[in-house]
Amino acid sequence: RKDTFCRLVVLENIINVYHEKIKRTLSNTNIENQMTIVATEIINRQYERNDHFSTEISDMLDTSLVTIFVLIPRKLTIYMQKLIFRICYSNVIFDSCAIENDIDGQQFDVMSISINGQLPLLRVQKLLQSHQLIIVDLPNNIKTEILNTEQKLRNYEVTLNYSQLRVQNLLFTTSGLIDQIARFVGEEISIVNCLNKFRQSEYKCECECWIPTSTTQLIKQTINNINANIQSQCVLTEIETEKRPPTFYSTNKFTQVFHSIVTNYGQPSYQEINPAYFYLYQFAFTYSVMFGDAGHGIINALVGFMLIVFEKKIEKLNNDMIELIYFGRYLVFQMSIYSIITGFMYNDFFSLGFNLFGSNYKFKAVPNQNRAIAEFNGVYNFGVDPYWHWCNQSMPFLNSYKMKMSVIIGVTQMLFGLMIKLINLLKQKKKHVIFTSWIPEFLFMFS
Repeated sequence: RKDTFCRLVVLENIINVYHEKIKRTLSNTNIENQMTIVATEIINRQYERNDHFSTEISDMLDTSLVTIFVLIPRKLTIYMQKLIFRICYSNVIFDSCAIENDIDGQQFDVMSISINGQLPLLRVQKLLQSHQLIIVDLPNNIKTEILNTEQKLRNYEVTLNYSQLRVQNLLFTTSGLIDQIARFVGEEISIVNCLNKFRQSEYKCECECWIPTSTTQLIKQTINNINANIQSQCVLTEIETEKRPPTFYSTNKFTQVFHSIVTNYGQPSYQEINPAYFYLYQFAFTYSVMFGDAGHGIINALVGFMLIVFEKKIEKLNNDMIELIYFGRYLVFQMSIYSIITGFMYNDFFSLGFNLFGSNYKFKAVPNQNRAIAEFNGVYNFGVDPYWHWCNQSMPFLNSYKMKMSVIIGVTQMLFGLMIKLINLLKQKKKHVIFTSWIPEFLFMFS
């Protein structure tokens, strides 16, 4: 499997280099072919204006009048004509023709320069070379050269198509090994990243790490199993250190989301009370006090339940938004259950009141008046009496009720947190922190 993967990597690199080379050759050949065709058009136009010229290029080259062809950006054509006109002392003939297809996103022209004499020719060639312009070497038989160039293009296209077909066949035969190759590459990356943390010497590799005490025996047993199958030996040695060990908490798929909430504010140390255990019920209940709608809570509970039921399939999806919701699936489900309970306490279902047990208010009409008197017959069985949703004071009463309830629960929760902090400080014997931090916090909250 490893040899197959290595051969695939090498073959892929060779094919990529070969493709780039063919594409560059095709591009250059296309440019040369276009320049040759345009240069031929220029020569034909010159022949039409000058009947005394020969129809063969070789006849023109034998005379003292030398013609060169240059590929030049269209925006520099006028500029170069002025420069060449001056350095040749007006003894020069220009002609130009545009290339239809753009080259690298720029428009180019093929310009012919007819010069009389070798010294002006050398000056013009140095000027063109200083501007890094391409001088076209025009062959004697243009038509034959065009045919040869077109044949090369066809040969290159056949070669490119064959190489693409070869790549497709190779990928088709190895497509069934993609998962195995990806797994192999992932294992190799993990091994290399782990080995990079080792200190290497002439005869050994060593590293220092922290491991949970509960897993020491399991690690030793694993090392013994590895030593039985290899020539070199792995040794686990416990060393003494004055460094403070990192905090390790064993979590599962249900408690990890609550522990992550705690670690956002700070990592608990050893011998401290971990507030994550209290978050298991307090966080969801505090949210439900604010939310408090049985209808919306049922919808969210169904979403959380589906995330839990299909967690193995959702785990394989590579999506950041889904991954965030998936990580807190148990928290979403728990908050939804508490929201349903508080929704019944608030008698709130999709922001509407419902009458489950009837009302404890009995209304009696006042004779000769357009009003009624409500007689109270005791505390409602559970939650808020439904008649409060239909009276004129519905919003002020319910908002005040929810606000006061949230304040009472919030202050109680903060007081509970302060008590946990006091216990931790007493355990750690940090009396100065109690006087400088805990007491001011306590007085500030209850002042």
